[in-house]
Amino acid sequence: MKKKGILIANIGTPDKPEKKEVRHYLKQFLGDPRVIDTPRWKWLPILHGIILNTRPKKSAALYKEIWTEEGSPLLVYTKAQARLLQEQLPDYSVRFGMAYSEPSISNSLMKFEEEGIEEVTIIPLYPQYSTTTTASINDAVFKHYLKQENMPHLHFVREFTDHPLYIKLLAKQVVEGVQKYNPDEVVISYHGIPVS
Repeated sequence: MKKKGILIANIGTPDKPEKKEVRHYLKQFLGDPRVIDTPRWKWLPILHGIILNTRPKKSAALYKEIWTEEGSPLLVYTKAQARLLQEQLPDYSVRFGMAYSEPSISNSLMKFEEEGIEEVTIIPLYPQYSTTTTASINDAVFKHYLKQENMPHLHFVREFTDHPLYIKLLAKQVVEGVQKYNPDEVVISYHGIPVS
């Protein structure tokens, strides 16, 4: 029987809510052509000349407001998701990786290689497909294997917006929230992606 692994992947987070660490994270994140698809000759001077000199301080202040004793909420919850998934699937090796921070997707895939994993399912933690999220995760996986002699069987989850279990979970959370807070109205807001 093949040894199987599951990699849950997320965008990433600064190591600390400090200007230097936020700048490093933003440089990687906003420097990815999948995230900002403006021509490089136009975008990179804006990124390095303006954004990386002004935004890190402001963003660090915002990160400090949400930072926990355990670290970045995104990292804390992604670790918890990996741990809980591992408990649910003891026959698999479950790891998590970040596109723009540690543990990197590449480092997590290396751990699978050390374990002798022959089949890996990659699950980007975004319900809907987008080039800025899902595709950037897939790019990181492919980039890792460009340097490797051996590659396991890879399975990519593209999206899960219409999966019945995901819809059931969302409905359950809405019902529980309404019961708990008894609101006068419920407003649903979506994170949008610009057309261009």
